[in-house]
Amino acid sequence: MVKPLNNITYNWIHIKAIQEKHSQPYLVNTSRCQIARWPTFDEQVWPLYQNYTGFSLNCRHDIQQWLSIQRFNYTGVYVRFIPSAVAATVKCWANSFKRRTYDDMTVDYILPDIAVEVNQITYFNDTSDVRITCNVFTRTTHLKSFFDQLIRKPPTLLKQFKARQSRPVVSYASDGQPDIDSLPNILFVGIDSISRINFDRHFPSTTKLLDKYNFHTLYGYNKVGDNTFPNLVALLTGYYLDELWDESFVNWVYLNYFPFIWKDFKSKGFRTMLMEDAPDMATFNRFKLGFAEQPTDYYLRPFSSQIEEDIKYYCYLDKPETEVYFDYVYDFVSAMTDRKQKYFAFTFMARLTHDEVNNAGLVDPLTTHLFSKLFADNRRLLNDTVVIFFSDHGIRFGPIRTTLSGKYEERLPFMHLYLPDRYRINNINVSINQNRLTTPFDIHATLRHIVLGRPDTELRYGRSLFEEIPEQRSCQSIPIDDHWCSCQTTSQTITGNLSLVRPMAQFIVNSINKLLVDENYSHKCAELWLNTTVSAYEQRFDGKDNGVVVVVDNVTETLAIRQFSLTIVVNPSQALLEATISLNQISKQMTLNGEVSRINKYGDQSDCIDSHRLQKYCFCRNLLKK
Repeated sequence: MVKPLNNITYNWIHIKAIQEKHSQPYLVNTSRCQIARWPTFDEQVWPLYQNYTGFSLNCRHDIQQWLSIQRFNYTGVYVRFIPSAVAATVKCWANSFKRRTYDDMTVDYILPDIAVEVNQITYFNDTSDVRITCNVFTRTTHLKSFFDQLIRKPPTLLKQFKARQSRPVVSYASDGQPDIDSLPNILFVGIDSISRINFDRHFPSTTKLLDKYNFHTLYGYNKVGDNTFPNLVALLTGYYLDELWDESFVNWVYLNYFPFIWKDFKSKGFRTMLMEDAPDMATFNRFKLGFAEQPTDYYLRPFSSQIEEDIKYYCYLDKPETEVYFDYVYDFVSAMTDRKQKYFAFTFMARLTHDEVNNAGLVDPLTTHLFSKLFADNRRLLNDTVVIFFSDHGIRFGPIRTTLSGKYEERLPFMHLYLPDRYRINNINVSINQNRLTTPFDIHATLRHIVLGRPDTELRYGRSLFEEIPEQRSCQSIPIDDHWCSCQTTSQTITGNLSLVRPMAQFIVNSINKLLVDENYSHKCAELWLNTTVSAYEQRFDGKDNGVVVVVDNVTETLAIRQFSLTIVVNPSQALLEATISLNQISKQMTLNGEVSRINKYGDQSDCIDSHRLQKYCFCRNLLKK
């Protein structure tokens, strides 16, 4: 049921409507790329919109009204008990735990138990993760309640790193690169599956803060792969995923060899941190081994794996799970700032927004609270920090993906950047690049520019945002598969042209069936057949109207090739599939451009195989018997 619009949301929708009425029709309008400015609330999306903005998750936990466990400063834990609230006695103890080496899935608890006194501070100087367990005794029952809570303590300063006095100007070491004191901190705050348009729908309070602190928005920020993994790999390594990894590595290759950008900052003396929620679908662990050695100095997977069984309705005990992690972000930044220690922190929250497009509104008060604290006190904490507030892609499945707006949104996640004054003042290129076609590779190139003190001219992909993105940039020049490219204008529907559409729809089905055969999954996955074609559109790319334009050795050629986007339904899975097809006008040859997307959920239809790449296509044969 749609919740009634509160005043904040109503005013926000009204303001957005006025702004869009007087805006330019394109977010990006260059010679080789036009990205349309899609209405925030178009007629197809409005019926699907539910207003959760301003609403809070109800994480009430009765026992925590009179018994609570809290961090104290950086090394202490405080168990607060109100004896007047309940006739009971409480006994508590603590176990610390740590990640098992060469095992990203297991933690080891360290014995013996340590007694913890209530209403006193207990210090833990040699561990980061602590489980506090309390038994509550009453007169009538020997054991009334069993309660435990995990505490992730803020980082302590390791002995080999001394406190530093930061300097606001760039100075260079003997190798010609900036020294650590001259570099800014790097803070990523990522939220899964939120397009820029959906961010505009659901984050009015956060948007006010972004405007107040002069964040830059990349309106032409285009994903380069289907899901989280390929897009974060591009962002953090500067490579396409298939250049570093494939599914044959799943059961025997750890990911420590990836050239993560945080390694460059660590070599300068930065402390590094990697934090994700939802460990079962974590970026580097789902259908992967994860890491052999701990990948960063501070790594919260042991914590997230241990609280997983206590996550209920997006809550960990009396707090939203996302807030628990954001509290740690604040504590981490505070600790590093107090100790004058440079840091690179990458955080990514997935559970709350991964499956439900309207849950984005529940995150708005949480990000507002986080950024309000971080920017408080005259921006003391972020005075010399690059903040990258972003998503990996828009929502990938669900009712909104059957709309044209949803198709564009999946490809255009939000990307907001906060830059210290020394990178923003007298540099107009970042402002220019707000309305250019950009990708995760450009964020990586910008970080390389920062750590080197100059643009990295040896990168395969991407360009620093401190340089002007070329006006003639196109998806092909990056390159981005046509299937993911947002530089397109969709012409009239051709769904009714059966002689043209049906062969292309059948070609999609045949291609998927062949893929399942070639990958040796046809004995487990049923053969698919075409049910119906939902929609078909002809597409134009690169701002041209006469076919696909390519540039080879600076010579422009126009090919007799037409591009089409089709959405079909196949049986027996009832999968809703979306594909981009090139049709050669002369030879009539058809080609799939990039992956075929599945835009509805597949649930347990493909549990019989372990290929994440092919699960979206597979309908297990054993289900046919049922």
